[in-house]
Amino acid sequence: MSVDILHGLDVMRSIERRLGLLLMENGLTVSQFRFLLLFAGKASRSVSEAAALLAVTRASASQQAQGLSDAGLVEMRTDPEDGRGRLVRLTGRGSERLQSALVSLRALEADLSETLSEDQIEAFNQMDIAQPAPSRQTATDLEEDTHA
Repeated sequence: MSVDILHGLDVMRSIERRLGLLLMENGLTVSQFRFLLLFAGKASRSVSEAAALLAVTRASASQQAQGLSDAGLVEMRTDPEDGRGRLVRLTGRGSERLQSALVSLRALEADLSETLSEDQIEAFNQMDIAQPAPSRQTATDLEEDTHA
């Protein structure tokens, strides 16, 4: 059992490394990509809502939103209903960057399905069970959401 877990960790580390490099080629970090995904197909979300969905502090989400705003990938404005809160939405540039990353992610997904052995997939699945995941969407599902 512990060998399976170690093997699963190795597979996960390899996938994380490849994902990080792929996103870097698209000008994003993993945390920026995760943040941008929250806005796929959404008009806007509050910083507080983003923080809750990402399981980070509001300060961390606000800092991420500000960095993405400075890069022109999201737009921030005062929440008209609250006055204190901030709403975030993707800009055209942010949407294009997200789409590009999702296309690359779909290619990675296809490559992984062809290159991973059944044992590696099983080891990864064993690890996946232990990870809380509110959504198990594929890159194709996420790409479709951004077109909604």
